[in-house]
Amino acid sequence: MMTSATVPEAPGRLGKLLQGRRKALNLSVSEVAIRAGVSYFRVYFMERRGGARVDLDTLGHVADALGITAEDLGAALWGRADSGGE
Repeated sequence: MMTSATVPEAPGRLGKLLQGRRKALNLSVSEVAIRAGVSYFRVYFMERRGGARVDLDTLGHVADALGITAEDLGAALWGRADSGGE
């Protein structure tokens, strides 16, 4: 069962984290999608629209594919102090 939620993040903060990490790893959106086992459009949408409406399972897969920690996601989603990540 997929769980989706509206995440309380400032527009773009999640997208910037995902896109920044992807670019730092020199990966294309397609490569991240393949690694995460999700569609290109899901990754593209998450980077462009942040967390407007996010399937939490998909977010977890994409974060894992990019090596993003739960702490970094929390910082992006809820504005917590930077945990030392990007």
